[in-house]
Amino acid sequence: MHKVPIAQLKINTYYTSPLFWDGYIILYPNLPITEDLLNRLNQWHCTEVETSGWPSESIPSLKMDPFLESVVDSRGKVFKKEGDGLRSIESVLSRVYSVCRGTEKIDVNAFFEFAKDFRAMIAGDLSVYLTVPISDFAESDYLIAQSVRTAVLTFAVSEALKIPLYRQLELITAALLHKIGMVKIPKIVYLKEGTLSEKETELIRYYPVLGARILKANGFSNEVIQGVLEHQEAYDGSGYPQHLVGEGISLFGRILNVTSSFCAMTAFRPYRSEIKNESSSILKILKGAKKEYDPNICRTLLGILSLYPIGTMVLLANNSVAVAVKVNPDNPKAPYVKLLTDSSGKPVMNEQIFDTQRDDFQIVRVLTDDEAQNVKNLFAEKRK
Repeated sequence: MHKVPIAQLKINTYYTSPLFWDGYIILYPNLPITEDLLNRLNQWHCTEVETSGWPSESIPSLKMDPFLESVVDSRGKVFKKEGDGLRSIESVLSRVYSVCRGTEKIDVNAFFEFAKDFRAMIAGDLSVYLTVPISDFAESDYLIAQSVRTAVLTFAVSEALKIPLYRQLELITAALLHKIGMVKIPKIVYLKEGTLSEKETELIRYYPVLGARILKANGFSNEVIQGVLEHQEAYDGSGYPQHLVGEGISLFGRILNVTSSFCAMTAFRPYRSEIKNESSSILKILKGAKKEYDPNICRTLLGILSLYPIGTMVLLANNSVAVAVKVNPDNPKAPYVKLLTDSSGKPVMNEQIFDTQRDDFQIVRVLTDDEAQNVKNLFAEKRK
């Protein structure tokens, strides 16, 4: 590898190999150099980086990491598109969870590289990955699916909070593994249909401790272990297993408490038939601020997803129906929308985007599940 002075890094250019600083990867080949990255390097008093690559005006072609290649399907296209990318991540994570059901060890270094690849993948198109609903994943793999979805949202929060890269990777690792303790609990308990008994609930509440023990035995960092151990701790001390309060909970624990809870609300759960939509889940998280959740993390989540997350169907003041397509960073309560039906209920086929801060386009409410399905049926008939 050779050294590159920070002054020689140009915005919007790529490097054919990763850039390293102090042993950590700070930029992947599929991501351009940004002004924000250069500002962070200056804040960290970084004067030069290392790489085995060279500058490029376009995105270099990427080779798949061998660790991923060993467990994904024979097509060998981990990052073909967003859905396939997440399913491939699930495939790798499922293998890791299976390892922990037995006596085999996790290769910590390999998993950290996996976390780096995960970050690079979703960072390239974060807004799209945030729209993939966890409820679409296989019900039998809800532990894996929720862990992946939680990791996507956790990365988004870490970016908004400007957490340094090396800590982001540890936080992503904790998010991917925060359910790992469940593998030591009989499936008949955590896949049970219907209400859990008092003893079963007590057993489920012990899984963060089991997860921390697994990670400690495998040599993960204290920060990762602490995040997994504390992700069920509530801000007001009503959580478990240690009943910690406020900032006595680690930052990783407080972030994972919010992101994991949100994903759990919108996901299939074996012992709960109800699946909340993302808008009502955001409201529930906000109502829990200062009680169950760190209010600063709640505000950050709202800024990322908005009160009406992308994909939410809404009724507007002019009686038309629209779908949220873009978050408004200046007003999380007023996303940008695309019309689905006009005020008379007829399908609208154009791609025009509207600002819901306008009086006639203000959001009245979220559509019910039945109303949303009717709109989908309307478009299905229109395409015939």
